[in-house]
Amino acid sequence: MGYIIRRDKKGKAILATRIRLVVGIPTINRKDLLIETLNDLSHCMPDLDYLVIVDNGNQGIQIPEAFSNKSILRVNEVNAGVSGSWNYLARRGFERHEATHVLLIEDDVVFDENFVDKFNFN
Repeated sequence: MGYIIRRDKKGKAILATRIRLVVGIPTINRKDLLIETLNDLSHCMPDLDYLVIVDNGNQGIQIPEAFSNKSILRVNEVNAGVSGSWNYLARRGFERHEATHVLLIEDDVVFDENFVDKFNFN
């Protein structure tokens, strides 16, 4: 996704840390809202490292082209519930995709176009 540059008291860059951001979204029976969120996400975070979606309603979701090579869709035949979905998303982001940061969002989030610039990764 990018780098965090830390500076000393004089403003000199002393450390650049590679950010690996994974976004996780659980959804159930709200396909239209999810599609809007994914389209919004593709505009404000085109360099997203990975996207993980848990579909608890078996809605036949299609991953947008912007995320086709960097996403996983898990379809649960049985609803895993909120906590089961959040746990899976966080675990998958940190363990499987080696994220430095995992952003868990609902399927109806609308992003500010400058969201990434405002996000504090420290």
